[in-house]
Amino acid sequence: MDQQIEKVVWTYINDRLKPIIADTLNETMPRLLKEHNRDLIPREKVIEDYGISNGKLYNLFKAGILTKYKLDGLTFIDKQEIEALVKKESSFEIAPRKTKNTRK
Repeated sequence: MDQQIEKVVWTYINDRLKPIIADTLNETMPRLLKEHNRDLIPREKVIEDYGISNGKLYNLFKAGILTKYKLDGLTFIDKQEIEALVKKESSFEIAPRKTKNTRK
């Protein structure tokens, strides 16, 4: 019984929700670009393409290093900002975690 319910849910998601999300993005992106006059990319695409974790993005937003653009419940990031950050970050290493002090 559970497998039938799961199949119905996934069918609903694939047939109904994915086209709605795609339509929303297709409508939202041009309006967002027009409003902010920037080359913006969705947060999920930044996570996939640049390998930055969701937690690290959150910390970058909180620190004011990256600007977050929100529209219709979706978060977008300026492509120039993220590329500058990736270029800058590749030039230095993040400090390693402190380990227990082992004396010999």
